[in-house]
Amino acid sequence: MIFTGSMQAEGFLADGEKRADEFLFTTLPANERGETTYWSMGEVGGIGMYADTKYPEACKTVLEEFWSYLSESDGPGNEDFSGEAREAYESGRYFHLCNHGWYNEVEVVMEKKLQEYFAGGEMQIEDITAAMQRELER
Repeated sequence: MIFTGSMQAEGFLADGEKRADEFLFTTLPANERGETTYWSMGEVGGIGMYADTKYPEACKTVLEEFWSYLSESDGPGNEDFSGEAREAYESGRYFHLCNHGWYNEVEVVMEKKLQEYFAGGEMQIEDITAAMQRELER
């Protein structure tokens, strides 16, 4: 699964519409033109690959491109934060991603436990939520 924005779609769609179907691209719901837009913003991001993918070589290429970008730049978070996104941020037309803004480091615990789970860790979702609850109550 890849969460991305329109800024990366061109590369995935290089071979036309069939490529979009191959990667199962779909658009998210959006406002009608002219309506106020609210942004969901967070401080972190990342990329991963499903171990049982039917397209390991394509995924490997995506990961290599991503890491190549990181090594050739100052890393993530240094992109130009201007235009519509900055305007939304400065005017208060945004909200934090759902896992950003908890007390203590609940989001960090959640992200680490989810990584373990996706990597085949021997745990249940209840184990993840219990770890999050312990961190919240710490």
